[in-house]
Amino acid sequence: MKIDVLFVCVHNSGRSKMAEYIFNFLAKEYNKPFYAYSAGTEPSEKVNKRVVNIMNKKGYDFLFVKPRKLTDELIIRADNVITMGCGIDSKSCPSIYGKKIIDWGLDDPYDMTENQIEELYSEIYKLVDQLLSKMK
Repeated sequence: MKIDVLFVCVHNSGRSKMAEYIFNFLAKEYNKPFYAYSAGTEPSEKVNKRVVNIMNKKGYDFLFVKPRKLTDELIIRADNVITMGCGIDSKSCPSIYGKKIIDWGLDDPYDMTENQIEELYSEIYKLVDQLLSKMK
């Protein structure tokens, strides 16, 4: 399977998961033939509970979503790689070679309140929408 966009962070339990689901939802809404995936270098056992709550409130089915491990195969299959905050947390950022990488500089929602995660969701939604509008 081809991956048009691979969203990457360390734990794949917040930012990259939200971006993946928002991207795939909007691509379908806009009738664009693109697909996103997400993964983390050190995936958590489960997705952040507050992220699950927010995403469920927004209409995404996040009940059984699980973090995934970043693999070389995923990187090879991806046309575009977007990291979620390497400018902020570079010491634990993934090293990805041979791909052009864009970093969105988003804070990790680990310690955020649900209100802060709502704001993060809005920011990710806007970034994904802008990305999709540029993709042909």
